[in-house]
Amino acid sequence: MLKYLLSLFTTGIITGHVFSQVPAGVAAGMADMQRTLQQKNFTALEAKMKIIGGNWETLRELLPGVQEGVLEFGYAVRDTIYKEMATTFNFKVTLIAAFNQIINYTLSEKKYRKVEDDYIPYYVVIDSVRIEPAYDSLKTAFQLFYEEPLLEADLFMTDIIYGRSCGFAGMPPSQRETIDTLVKKRDQATLLKWLRSANTEKQFYAVDGLYQLKKAGIQLTEKDLQLIRFVLNKKGFIQVCSGCIFSSRKISELAERLDFR
Repeated sequence: MLKYLLSLFTTGIITGHVFSQVPAGVAAGMADMQRTLQQKNFTALEAKMKIIGGNWETLRELLPGVQEGVLEFGYAVRDTIYKEMATTFNFKVTLIAAFNQIINYTLSEKKYRKVEDDYIPYYVVIDSVRIEPAYDSLKTAFQLFYEEPLLEADLFMTDIIYGRSCGFAGMPPSQRETIDTLVKKRDQATLLKWLRSANTEKQFYAVDGLYQLKKAGIQLTEKDLQLIRFVLNKKGFIQVCSGCIFSSRKISELAERLDFR
């Protein structure tokens, strides 16, 4: 259904277009990236990233055939006097692609502002495109698939880490603490709400909690099991931690220990 709906719409709405003062070489690279993005072709973007050495901070399925991604890349410019020194200009792309068509993206430049003795990163939007009818179809498809509306605040999140003991002190992430509390309360309803999130890490915490409840004898509906199986078989990556190691792992690698058969 989503593929059919998306095939009806091919026009986009372009907003933003804020250009910062950058060296000519960087500006040329950015203009080339914009041209690639405006093709709205995911395969073309991946080919471009192999050329310039970009890195997917996260890329995974949102719905069957629909990907959500956060892409980072940069351009290094050598100092004209001190040749061994260079300044790097960093950029980020957030996007949603459905059946190889990019239906939504935002291209931003990473900057820093000084706050007391620290420098805090923030992003300035350079270009933003959304194919509005196709995006509306995506929201409809999400509602039909998950039986919950799409919360856009859950998209493109990179600060939620799935794990149990993280960092030098071995502290659990706040989401782990929340899930452990929900399991103790046998709060199946809230766990099922997390299962229907647009964020994969939150979904995995929900699956983890529901797995514990299932072992304790709580029954799940066929619809709930269908969603769990989809999450466990998602294509793409999830942000994880184990002690001081923070990494991105294939979803399939973590799914092996959660057996819902």
